[in-house]
Amino acid sequence: MNKTNIVFLTAIFYWFCALPHPAGALSVEPADDQSDTGSIIIGSKVIQEKTDFVTIDLNVPIVNGLSDRKFEKQLNNKIKKQALEAKKEIIVQAKQAQKNADQENRPFNPYELKIDYNLKNTDQILSFTVSTYTYTGGAHGITVTDYYNIDLNDNQQLILSDLFHENSDYAEMINQEIHRQIKEQEKAGEGSYFHPDDPFTGASAFQSITSDQSFYIEDGDLVIAFGQYEIAPGYMGEPTFPITLSTLKEQLKEQYQPLIT
Repeated sequence: MNKTNIVFLTAIFYWFCALPHPAGALSVEPADDQSDTGSIIIGSKVIQEKTDFVTIDLNVPIVNGLSDRKFEKQLNNKIKKQALEAKKEIIVQAKQAQKNADQENRPFNPYELKIDYNLKNTDQILSFTVSTYTYTGGAHGITVTDYYNIDLNDNQQLILSDLFHENSDYAEMINQEIHRQIKEQEKAGEGSYFHPDDPFTGASAFQSITSDQSFYIEDGDLVIAFGQYEIAPGYMGEPTFPITLSTLKEQLKEQYQPLIT
């Protein structure tokens, strides 16, 4: 699928957003001719609510145009379900937290929930992320990101090991590159990570990726991603390590060789 045939929209059809929908509704019918044009549209459904106890700002992605509409529906329903469950959960928590604060005669900081997405790649593999930020009091909120990598030919969600030949040494090569980047960042004063010899955080120090390690494809790179606090202090956010795909050419399956730029 050529990049020129794929369309990215930052907001799903303006006319759709203007129509009245029940609270929390996220369903959308794709245009009848999308499968014929071969175009993929990634739009979003915006849900915004604000009360005295919580602020909700959701920008939930909706994928249209995959050749397998059943898979497409399952994918969108999964993303939608996670967003609505997060919304329901934080409302319950915020109401209770405000009630407790009132009973104890102490100030209450409203909770926050923000969901947004970011398109990373559209050639052969559709890569995008969905980030959920929650603030439930304290000094800082927490961000959790879900990574989606869809094979546009096979209409299936990929895990990292799917990209590589069986029994290849891709993991070892990626591990070496991540260790190199960590050392380089720390030497330049641009990052701080957990280390194995630390008595408090050593168990969380980076050792190796897993077969289902979070990743995405962007600009000819395989980007390995970690969660906040997973291998580094919270202020480092969610560490990512771009690895040029051409350095993994021998390990990469034939069908994914075109990803190399």
